[in-house]
Amino acid sequence: MPKHLLKEEEAREMLSEAAWGRLATLGPQGPYITPMHFVIFENTIYFHSSPCGTKLAHIRSNERVCFEVSELLEIVSAPRPCKFNARYRSVQVFGKAQIIEETEEKIFALNLLGKKYFGADNFQPISIDEASSVAVIALRIERISGRANLD
Repeated sequence: MPKHLLKEEEAREMLSEAAWGRLATLGPQGPYITPMHFVIFENTIYFHSSPCGTKLAHIRSNERVCFEVSELLEIVSAPRPCKFNARYRSVQVFGKAQIIEETEEKIFALNLLGKKYFGADNFQPISIDEASSVAVIALRIERISGRANLD
């Protein structure tokens, strides 16, 4: 099955439609992958997080991260393992992660997340107190790479 590269606008569209993905960080003990809810806005992907933990410790020591979303459309089986294949779409984003300390940007990001997951009419805007109880991570996009195998 032929694979093809997604154009950047196709990759960004997939990112905007995806419900969740996986954030890869790197720390002293090695790589760490965390499933994350997210929202993309312009050239930044925002995540919310517990205010402490491994991924935040990794980001504090190494801001370089990778984020991945994928969609498995179909397994194409065959009588021999080397002939198995899959129909899929996937996007990888590379860049630098930053833990947002500024209250206005945290509230902005959390409200974007709320609108994405609950709809513009079904969530209450985030308060300053609520924003201070969670961490917000901003992934500043440097490069996007997407692939698909749809045939």
